[in-house]
Amino acid sequence: MTMTTAPAVKPRMLSGVLSMSTHVFERTPTRPSIAYDHRDGDEAILFVHGLGADRRTWRRQMAGLSSACRPCALDLRGYLDSEDGIGLTMDDFVTDVLAVMDALGVERAHLAGQSMGGLVLQHLWMRAPERVRSLTLVTTTRSLRASMTDQQLDDFISSRRDLLATGISMADLARTMAAAVVGPEAGDDIFAEVRDGFAALRPQSYLAAMEVVTRYCPIADLGSIDVPVLVVSGRHDLLTPPAAGKALAAAIPDARYVELPDAGHMLHLERASAFNRLLEDFLEGSA
Repeated sequence: MTMTTAPAVKPRMLSGVLSMSTHVFERTPTRPSIAYDHRDGDEAILFVHGLGADRRTWRRQMAGLSSACRPCALDLRGYLDSEDGIGLTMDDFVTDVLAVMDALGVERAHLAGQSMGGLVLQHLWMRAPERVRSLTLVTTTRSLRASMTDQQLDDFISSRRDLLATGISMADLARTMAAAVVGPEAGDDIFAEVRDGFAALRPQSYLAAMEVVTRYCPIADLGSIDVPVLVVSGRHDLLTPPAAGKALAAAIPDARYVELPDAGHMLHLERASAFNRLLEDFLEGSA
């Protein structure tokens, strides 16, 4: 494992910057249908969002990565413009990612996932390693179960379910939830974006996804990963602190670990320019 603390960098305008209006919004022909944005480019990279977000959380990457990249961001089932599924497992989320790759005609892709999305991609490696060119795992861990007993997991899930059953909306909870994931140096615009993402969640889909994530038992052999891997943590991340990222990177042969000093759990929003530069450098080295 190679460990790096990323220095502070000045924002820069990356080549090939496109506005959101240039993205193409489509759906897979599968059931449930999966919504995704994409734009033209050379090297395909798919972005997978976290529990409290949707594909819009990657808009700074969709617009900011150079024309050498062919970015795509999807909504997992139950999120934003994707259809709901019946029941929910980690395999279902993996199926969603593969369905988008198939719809794009991409046999192998660079894959980037944040938080829950990072767990999805670890599971995808176990199921379909031949579809993976590289992995970028952002503010994630190998498993949340390591820090909670079964009873604590039950209590946590029940508390959220009971709270929503009282009639409180996701919008009512959004401010508190956003405050838990945004770093102390994030601006009001970032806070508002994360808050609005939480507010847009469908309650039952959120609860189902939360149960999948919190109860997920990792079965992927991380030691078998033989593609380039970048693990990125935020120094001020309280949900998946840097220690979790370091442990994840240590379990993957030759993984590169980078810690952004002025970022929290949503570092791809909070420090988008630094993250984009880091990602582009990684993808260039993985070509």
